[in-house]
Amino acid sequence: MLRTLFIGVFLWLYILVVGPPLLLYTFITRDPDPIYWAGVKGVMFFVCAVGVKVRVKGLERIPPGVCLFAANHTSSADAPAIVGAIPRRIAILLKESLFKWPIVGQAFWSAHFIPVNRSARDSARRSKAGRGAPPPSASSPRRSRPARRLRAPPTESAARRRGRAG
Repeated sequence: MLRTLFIGVFLWLYILVVGPPLLLYTFITRDPDPIYWAGVKGVMFFVCAVGVKVRVKGLERIPPGVCLFAANHTSSADAPAIVGAIPRRIAILLKESLFKWPIVGQAFWSAHFIPVNRSARDSARRSKAGRGAPPPSASSPRRSRPARRLRAPPTESAARRRGRAG
């Protein structure tokens, strides 16, 4: 309860203090990087403040150039933690209704995030293609159950131990 109150109050204070000057800077310079990184670093601070431990492994395996990061996130803290763990600027697909929030919505537009209408399957393609960029993948941006791990078929000796093989 106290963590939720802390996050609610200080996140909005952060947005109100940092957001408008960076929006103005982005509008004047047409450079979305400062507002993007201020958002990512700010959100990561609050993710860590609520006690989420972010551990990153395999950054060296990220190839240079364009690549697709697809995450099967299961909570509200997963997406910010994943975005904060990626060491470079990325395009982010967000639920369309988030773009209607004051200050934050304008920051999402300024940072070139991509609105996705969950009821219209091709909305991400249309919104990104309208900006002259290649369309993103058609993966669903909604939360889903965690993927089940696939088990390898049992070896012959394991099946024999269980009495299944003759």
